[in-house]
Amino acid sequence: MPNFVHKTLTKAISLIEENFANKCIYLSFPQYVSLVQYTIDNYLTQHKWKKNRKPIIFTALCITPLQWFNFRITPLNHKKAVEIANIEDIDEMYADKHWIDYHHFLIRHTCSKLQFHSNRIECSAKKDITHCHKGILHRMLFPVERRGYCHDEIQDQTNFDFFRYLFTINFPPREKIHFPNEIVVRNQLLKFSIGVLNDGFLFKQSDLAAYTMPYTISRDKAAYLIADERLKQHILSLNKDWQFFPLADFLKNLYQNPLNVKLNYSLTLDQYNLIARNRLPEDFIIFGYTENGNRSWEFAIASDVANEKEFSKVTLQFGDDNATFNNLCRLVNGILNEHPTS
Repeated sequence: MPNFVHKTLTKAISLIEENFANKCIYLSFPQYVSLVQYTIDNYLTQHKWKKNRKPIIFTALCITPLQWFNFRITPLNHKKAVEIANIEDIDEMYADKHWIDYHHFLIRHTCSKLQFHSNRIECSAKKDITHCHKGILHRMLFPVERRGYCHDEIQDQTNFDFFRYLFTINFPPREKIHFPNEIVVRNQLLKFSIGVLNDGFLFKQSDLAAYTMPYTISRDKAAYLIADERLKQHILSLNKDWQFFPLADFLKNLYQNPLNVKLNYSLTLDQYNLIARNRLPEDFIIFGYTENGNRSWEFAIASDVANEKEFSKVTLQFGDDNATFNNLCRLVNGILNEHPTS
């Protein structure tokens, strides 16, 4: 190896070690997704699970529903993406590939009836598990003859609990923490629909050129078609083959157990102060298990993410003497105890 290459690698390693020494590391969004995917897979399949223990995963990401589908949004009128209340507020958007892959990954986990045998997954779906995300949507949103791959008995028969929450606030934040307002989220869930054509969910700008869209899709990208009532009626007047579903229903139906999905869980002032005072993360996924009715948490991947979602400041949280981890456990336990869903 040339000496300059060796020096470069040594410097790179030292920078990584320095980040870890400060208990954090900066990752791009694709790297962050990859880390979460690897951890979930490893936790569910490589962990030595006892018969009386049931894995539980809780994740929360504080972005509004429009971003949930179209991860990259450029607003008009100097708005932030979390403040968009009207279609006319959007200038441009597209669905990031890594974001799509990430949700398909989570959906496949929740829609599969998983059995743990000798550290490997066996899926009881009759066909390829990679299509399970379509199967759920087709089973719940489409008639029987148009459904996808997962068979009817899969619903509610996983042997681990997966909770997907969207946190919001209903008061002006005192700290610079990017939580969306619950009123904005409620309006998006009530006012907007998602359009589906020929069982497809993603569309390029060329696919929508005939409909005079108020926003554009980035060049060489694709996006979900988000429409308000006016745009919905305009599109249907030109093409009756479109189907539109309320955003809230469509979003919940991405997962096989809507009871475990909270799309607008409004934090109380005390809960928010706990986050702000202790700098709990804006995005986190926490891993644990239930045993004999008791819940235990083992570790969490925590991330503070900028509005643009370009980079994540990632930490691993665990241990009895870790104040951040203990406060995170306290917050999640309080939420699940207040609103038990399984």
